[in-house]
Amino acid sequence: MKKTQFEPPVDLERLMEFSAGDQEQLNELVTIYTKQTQEQLDQMQIALTSGDAKKVSRVAHSSAGASGTCGMTRIVPMLREIEALANDGDLTNVARILPQVTQEFERIKEFFEARPPDAAAA
Repeated sequence: MKKTQFEPPVDLERLMEFSAGDQEQLNELVTIYTKQTQEQLDQMQIALTSGDAKKVSRVAHSSAGASGTCGMTRIVPMLREIEALANDGDLTNVARILPQVTQEFERIKEFFEARPPDAAAA
């Protein structure tokens, strides 16, 4: 099944499972995830600009793992693609995909702004 623009960017069931259904843990997890992922996107952009394919790959790998664990399902394949491209030294295509990853991350943040974690358990 092809993922659509209308598919939620967050698997709330997975996120709730990861936070053991604890609302406080869920809120903290969302805060940590969004802060860390923003930092990782910034790091990837800096590494891309400086031509550091190894760092792009390493940060994309880390971000994909955290995103998958937390249930941010739509962003993971894009991060894995960036990781693979960077491993191949193809920073031209990384530069093409990174804005899409950033856009998907914005969707994740908007999702939580529109539906605060407190509402996720409801």
